Amino acid sequence: MQPKSRRRRRLLQKLWKIFNPVASKTNGLNLVYFPKAQNCPYDFDKKEAIDDDPQSSDNIDAPPQYSSSISDGTPANLRNSLEAEIVHLWKKVWLGLYEIDVNEHRLRSSQLDALYLGAGMTGYMGRLGALKHAAYKNVGVNNEIASLKLFDGLSITTLQSVLEILRAYESEIDNLERLYGILRRGQRSLRQSTWITPTDTLQRQYLAIAEPMERRIKQYDIRMDVLNHEMRDEVMPMGDEIPAPQGQLVYEKAFPGR
Repeated sequence: MQPKSRRRRRLLQKLWKIFNPVASKTNGLNLVYFPKAQNCPYDFDKKEAIDDDPQSSDNIDAPPQYSSSISDGTPANLRNSLEAEIVHLWKKVWLGLYEIDVNEHRLRSSQLDALYLGAGMTGYMGRLGALKHAAYKNVGVNNEIASLKLFDGLSITTLQSVLEILRAYESEIDNLERLYGILRRGQRSLRQSTWITPTDTLQRQYLAIAEPMERRIKQYDIRMDVLNHEMRDEVMPMGDEIPAPQGQLVYEKAFPGR
């Protein structure tokens, strides 16, 4: 018995000769030439049919298979993974930019103010007032990262947007450490007046980092406020009879019992 693929190839050849003949003469012989179709599954110039390929013969109509970069690929597990990453990154940002010790409620902004004045710096330029919001973490929605809540049913896209903003905050942690270093090197001694104008070098070094950093953080804060509202709108029920979801502050997830 002839192989199935060979019989199929011969049948297709006959059908193409009937419906698509193009006569030509070569050396006195009448030959029939038929052009290849663009989607024809056979290559008649080859001795074997493409269908003989074991990887394509039985799977022509099968959907394409793609490898996933996600370990399990299910939306629920992906959502849980994103939420865990949000809590981890939020905690890193919170301790790196806002609160030094959650037990004593010691703030980065207070430490920065002390170093700022101790180096003889005056005024409000570069004081990074945006970092003071940590003192009001439970107040309202427009309190940027301090107001961030997670709700059941948030979309994957929304959770990824939260991570994007948190990564922007994270990028400023090293800059804050640089400001600490500059101010510590410029601290006045016990008997040296802190009201003497600091050196131009100290001011230039500090403001070169602090001013653009403060502008960026304010932009992050604006985007976080918008996202805080959008997340609440996303999970808000349509009917008045259904209570609105409460969600949970990420602060409470990062520091249980605080």
